[in-house]
Formats: sequence, structure tokens, C-alpha cells
Amino acid sequence: MSSFVWYQFLKVFLMKMNTTDDDDDHVEARNDMITHCRWFYRDNKSILKQIDEFENVYKSTDAIRWYSKQSFVYRLINVALRTENMSVLYLFRYYLKDLCGQLTQNFRQIELYVRDMSFELYRGVRLNTNEVEKLKQSIGQMISANGFLSATWDRQIAEVYAGFAQQLTDKNLVSVIYKINVDLAQARSIIFADVAQYSEHLDEQEVLFDIGSIFTLNSIEFDDKNNCWLISLTTTDKMEEIVDKHVQSKLDSLRYVPTHIVFGEILLE
Repeated sequence: MSSFVWYQFLKVFLMKMNTTDDDDDHVEARNDMITHCRWFYRDNKSILKQIDEFENVYKSTDAIRWYSKQSFVYRLINVALRTENMSVLYLFRYYLKDLCGQLTQNFRQIELYVRDMSFELYRGVRLNTNEVEKLKQSIGQMISANGFLSATWDRQIAEVYAGFAQQLTDKNLVSVIYKINVDLAQARSIIFADVAQYSEHLDEQEVLFDIGSIFTLNSIEFDDKNNCWLISLTTTDKMEEIVDKHVQSKLDSLRYVPTHIVFGEILLE
């Protein structure tokens, strides 16, 4: 299963899970997640206190807040998404459904204060030189985010994350600025939300893209002045029909199969 389809299937399946706060599946999913987190951080008293807090106060409308503050759920989920570890993602199905759902609910708020249907967002990272070279092979093609993708309205914030103000000690790491061209008229399936209101760092003006967002890789250029790579992306719907058809076909074939069996099916692909 390609990355395009894999992440879309995960997202669609999570949102199709019919659970309420008091049904058995919901309680089981919540307990599975908390039990795993306690086991993973069994020797870390500080994180165990976070997990206790999560268990006592968390509700579905807190999903973005817990992700944005880079808590234990942020760290464990991102590792699982990058490695496509379905066993761990299954344990986090309860929280992932909440996070995807809240991003979708908050998406329309962006249209209320964005004057134009097209605008730019930025993402600053430090990448290994080998990763940049691999990306160069995909210029003109579509790429999929391996999980949730964080960006910002403010390029200067992205530059901080790219390491502009620091001396990179690892010679294999380079500063990278992604310029993400968003066109709401042309990419109607894209889901993202302004999450600054949920963040502990309001000045970062954070925007969060949903799982498996797809972009066209336009260009990769080196900026001699700032000693960094500039990567241009554009949101796209071009893969939507192909991906949707594959995902729907898979869902139809597993319509009456229990949730844990479905995740097992994906794990084997």
C-alpha cells in the first residue's frame, strides 16, 4: 500500500469509527492507550504525572491542545506515524479520532479571516543532506506528509526552527524552509487548522495539517544569502480520486470486520 493510500485509509477509517464516551469500544480504546503510555514511560515519573492528568481531565475538545504542547501523546504518535507502526496507532485510535475530528471542525474558521482563497504558510526544519537529495528526485511529483504537519503563518518563526540563529554542529544537517502555497479553491480536500489558540506559544502562529496531506513538490533551490534550502510546495487534490477509490474499495471489503481485524489487515500490507 502506497504512503498516499496508507495515510488516507488510516484517517478515513478513524473517522468512521462510531464511538461515544460511554460505549464499551470507547472505554476500551481509552484504556488501551493509557495502559500503553504508562508502560512505555514506566520509569519516567514526570511523564507519568502527565498521563495521570490526561486520564483525569482529557476530553475530545482538548485533542489539539495536548498535541500542540508536545506532550507524551505528541511524541509517541509521531514516532508511530513516521514508522507506519499500526500496532501502536491502533492503541491510539481513541485520541487520533478526536484530533482528526477537531482539526476538521476548526478548518472552516480559517476561511472567516483569510481574505484570499490562496495564501502562503511556512515550515522550518533541519534535514539530513541525504533527505534533501531524495526530495530533489521528486520535483514535479506529489508527496504525502508522513503524519500531521506543523507550519506557521510567520516566515521568521520558520527560520528559527530551521536553525537560522544557531550554528549547526552536525555537518550532515542543513537548514530548510518549506514555503507551502495553499489554494482553498483548488484543493478542497485539504484539512488544516489554525491551532495558535490552543498552543502554549501563541507567538508561533501555528497551523496544523491533518494526517496524510498531499502536496505537489514544485522546486528546491539553495539560498546562498541565508545558507538554507528553499522547498516550494502546493496543496493539491490531484490524487484524491485515485486514493478515494482505493480507500473506499478497501473499506467496502472490510465493512463487517471488527476494528482490530481491520488494523491487522493494514499491518500485513
